[in-house]
Amino acid sequence: MHYSLELGEEYEKYFRIKDDSVFFFNQVDEIKVDGADPKTFKVLTFGRNFSILSYAIDKNFAYFFILRMGGGKLTQRKIKSNNLGSFEVLMDYYAKDSDNLYYMGRKKAGADPKTFAILDLGYSKDKNNVYYEGHIIEGADSSTFMIVPNSNKYGVDKDHVYWCGIVSDQSKSNEREDEVQNFLKENKNLKGYWWNDEK
Repeated sequence: MHYSLELGEEYEKYFRIKDDSVFFFNQVDEIKVDGADPKTFKVLTFGRNFSILSYAIDKNFAYFFILRMGGGKLTQRKIKSNNLGSFEVLMDYYAKDSDNLYYMGRKKAGADPKTFAILDLGYSKDKNNVYYEGHIIEGADSSTFMIVPNSNKYGVDKDHVYWCGIVSDQSKSNEREDEVQNFLKENKNLKGYWWNDEK
C-alpha cells in the first residue's frame, strides 16, 4: 500500500504558519512543530490512506509526521541530517541522505543509502541487508534475494522462501501458493539457489 507523493493542495489544510511558528492542524487542535523554521519550512511529501503521512524540511532539520485517521495521536520526529542538501524521500516511510537511510523518521543502523533499493510487496534491500517494512530480515542474503512477482508478499534468496519477511516453514514443501510454485518452475535453471541441485 503506497501513499501518493504528489503534494497537491490538501497538505495546506494540515500545515500552518502563524506567530513565527509552524503548526500541524489535525482538524481539532494545532500542534506546534518543535524547532521548525517558518521561513524555510517546506513540505516534501504528503499522503493520505489509513493515516496521514508526511516528510518536511527546513534549513536546520528534516521532519517526519504520521497521524492515524479516526482520532489518532500525531507522531512527529525531528531528523538531524549532516547533509540536508542530499535529503530525499524515496517512497512511503523511507527517506535518505548521503550518509543514512531513514524509516518513519528513524535512522536505520547498518543500512547503506547508496545501494538501497525499494523492491515491492513491502521488501527492500541494500548491499548489507534485506528489509521487510523497515525491519531487517535476519539471515537473508541480499545478493540473491528476489521478490516473487504477483504473490502474496513472498520473496526468495539462495536458501529460503520468505513470507512477510519471515522464513516460511513450508519453504521446501509442496504446499506453497501457486505464484511461488510458478516462480520456481520459471527459474528452475537459476544456479546457486536451494531449489536447484547444482550448487
